[in-house]
Amino acid sequence: MNKKILITLLMAAISSFVQAETFIGKNNCEYMERAQIRRVPTPEIVIVIDQSEELSPSHKVQVEQMISELVLDEKIVPVGAHVSIYVFGKDDFMSDGSGQRILPSLNVCRPISDGNAFTSNRKKIDKNFQSKFLLPIRAGISQSIKVAHGERSPIIETVQYVSNLKTITSLAKTGKNKLILVSDLLQHSEEISSYKKQYTVPETLTADLKNWDIHVLQPTRYGKDKSFQTKQNNDMWKAYFKTSGVNSDVNIKVLP
Repeated sequence: MNKKILITLLMAAISSFVQAETFIGKNNCEYMERAQIRRVPTPEIVIVIDQSEELSPSHKVQVEQMISELVLDEKIVPVGAHVSIYVFGKDDFMSDGSGQRILPSLNVCRPISDGNAFTSNRKKIDKNFQSKFLLPIRAGISQSIKVAHGERSPIIETVQYVSNLKTITSLAKTGKNKLILVSDLLQHSEEISSYKKQYTVPETLTADLKNWDIHVLQPTRYGKDKSFQTKQNNDMWKAYFKTSGVNSDVNIKVLP
């Protein structure tokens, strides 16, 4: 073989090897460089929590239990998937344009949770899974559902915002992304309000949820707010998600 060709092939192989090298960060996510700037593309699991109304003690227990079950399900949250938590309340997405700098309160990636008994240290694997993934998520959810900010509930604006985040869309692996929304689905902002029985979402608020699956945990409201949690309101949400391009029918789990 020609020496120049051999050198070229060797350099290409070395370059490929260098480019393939990745680094695991403290959040257990895989990065393309030691500086941990660019994450390796993985499925995105985004948990969005509505803090407009306080959850009852029963609802808090149900939310914590159900989200734990969802993130433990490897079919929903596969190994390597990136999980982030976003919260919102009355001060977000104001009509004057303020309140649009929402940052994730948590971002971690799912490590392996099991291994071959003959070739792996299963105790170490389990400890890593608990300490770097499951426990931080449970703590993040527990902290998020303790807070309540009333008056406004810009649910649709938040969903649209999250769906357009470049830090998510540029890394999302097609067809495997999940949005877990914890909300009573009583939208209340200047653009549209369930309390005013407005069920037509303005086109300007359409989200980009193509290739996403949606899971909604909807706490039942009691007292005067219960009358607004109508079939018509939920149908509006299902139509909104369909218009936004979700993979399949939206799973709305009502929490009694």
